[in-house]
Amino acid sequence: MEVALQQSVQLLKSARAPLFAGLATDVNGMRATLELADRCGGVLDHLNGDAMFRNIRVVQDNGWVACTLSEARNRADLILIIGTQCFDRFPRFVDRVLLPRESLFSPKAGRHLVMLGPWQNNRLPATLKDYAPITLHAHPSQWADVAGMLRARLGNRPVDSGRLGGQLAEGVEELARLLREAKYSVITWSAAELTFPHAELVIERWAALARDLNQTTRSSVLPLAGNQGDITSNQVCTWQTGYPLRTSLQYGYPVHDSR
Repeated sequence: MEVALQQSVQLLKSARAPLFAGLATDVNGMRATLELADRCGGVLDHLNGDAMFRNIRVVQDNGWVACTLSEARNRADLILIIGTQCFDRFPRFVDRVLLPRESLFSPKAGRHLVMLGPWQNNRLPATLKDYAPITLHAHPSQWADVAGMLRARLGNRPVDSGRLGGQLAEGVEELARLLREAKYSVITWSAAELTFPHAELVIERWAALARDLNQTTRSSVLPLAGNQGDITSNQVCTWQTGYPLRTSLQYGYPVHDSR
């Protein structure tokens, strides 16, 4: 161990721009990493940085109206789930949030679940199959158009529903009605699933939909994230430097570049 530490010290002394990556650690681990990176003029990024910054760029550019897991559990009467990987990545999401045994203001019997994505029935969790959620089959390339059509419908603007195809267009019309009537809707996704180019533009459209809905009712987004210490590392970096991860400390002061 002593030899490894000595070699690490020499490498850091000779490096011009050392990268401190991975960062799957806790608060104290991230604070120590930041202190070391500051002394070495390092650059900070997390192993989940690509997914995390799809969300962060939307917040930086436009902001959004977000809720907590507890708010979704206790208040949402409609939850729109975008994508098909959220249950694989967050297996407790069903019993903790979507269909909890108890909630304060929104009993699960009166809650609508709408699932948008290339779903197949054999991939649904067993508890959801019994609940019979509304499923809208849409390829990821169509998600931005679906959000745009919903915003247009809710704003009473004309749309060309034919570009989505008959069955999906009908489902979107029904979803627009449900969103309009909901007292508290929640739109949720996992950014790790959005691996196509410019995915943050799709997220921005869904965030804009929630913002539109708040003119007449209540709506929030709920981005699903948080593994390998990514949220912790980002929060510590933000509180210590004033910037999120993907920040350089080479110049004696922090310089952030999310790209």
